[in-house]
Amino acid sequence: VTGVQTCALPISVRAQFAAAARVKRCDWGHDLSQGPLLLLPELSQLRTASRLLRAEAQVAMEDGKAEDAAATMLLLGTMGMQAGQERNLVGSLVGTAIGGSAMPALMQDAIDGGGIDQKTAQAMLDSLGPLKGDDPFRYADAVRGERDMLVKWLGAIKSDDEFQKQLAEVGYAVPPDMR
Repeated sequence: VTGVQTCALPISVRAQFAAAARVKRCDWGHDLSQGPLLLLPELSQLRTASRLLRAEAQVAMEDGKAEDAAATMLLLGTMGMQAGQERNLVGSLVGTAIGGSAMPALMQDAIDGGGIDQKTAQAMLDSLGPLKGDDPFRYADAVRGERDMLVKWLGAIKSDDEFQKQLAEVGYAVPPDMR
């Protein structure tokens, strides 16, 4: 291999991310009666996708394609907002990691690099749109969602033995003196 080749996400993958980012409200279809046993595999997938997109934005900046980087940052902001729609604290935390932590660092790199004009700088600021407001990752909704999930989970448990079995499934052993 000679030289260095810039790598980017395949068009089809990028198009899928862009299409998913156009979804304003995500309903992941979770069964809240599972309580703390509920699995959230989509959050891991969103986190992985965000790492790919963050790398793509950094490569675009290094290649002098600031407008492409701004468009990718918009996708990251939207993905972060969508993760916060989970109505649980893990979703809000993942949303913060995707949209809240990565975006400002990428923008600062772009500004420090000096490779952006005023139009692109404005596009980057506009890309923060999904993250504006008092609670962009919906922590207040997450706390209510956690409460609702716990109430449904506890309401579905019919006996002390079943409750202890459920606790054991999440790794908690009830001390003998509390049984």
